[in-house]
Amino acid sequence: MSNILAFAGSNSSTSINHQLLKYIQNNYLPDLNLIELRSFEVPMYAMDTELNSGIPLTVQNLHAEIQNADRLLLSTSEHNGSYTSYFKSTMDWLSRFDRDFVKEKKVFIAGTSPGRGGAANSIELSKRLMERLGASVQETFSLPSFGHVFENGKLIEEHESRLADFITTVKS
Repeated sequence: MSNILAFAGSNSSTSINHQLLKYIQNNYLPDLNLIELRSFEVPMYAMDTELNSGIPLTVQNLHAEIQNADRLLLSTSEHNGSYTSYFKSTMDWLSRFDRDFVKEKKVFIAGTSPGRGGAANSIELSKRLMERLGASVQETFSLPSFGHVFENGKLIEEHESRLADFITTVKS
């Protein structure tokens, strides 16, 4: 299997999108390289910061992780109908360090939310951003109502079968 790097676009210690990726790792992809994006402590992007201090070492380290991966599996959080400012700022820093950091890389985008929208807006915006940066977005997966779709630690059948189909594309 390919070397797949996964992270949620969140800096929350209780991120349900990170929990979704952990579920995928535990039930489908045990070799998944799952990292917590928040552990990289990426500052808010600012041109003045870049001019005065350069690219943060944490961004360079994250870039190396991405370059070592064959594929990326992102799970995007949604704040006010968009991806998080933390995710956007991280992508800004990475693209300032290397504009082609995801060029032609296979990317898979998932997302979940407490509501019925299932982070659909964030997934779509993330897809457009990744494609603009040159990635090849292969497939997306939206999981609505995160807190209501699990029974005894498993997804209810409808969502489990959709997730299994999504994971099949990630593996192939």
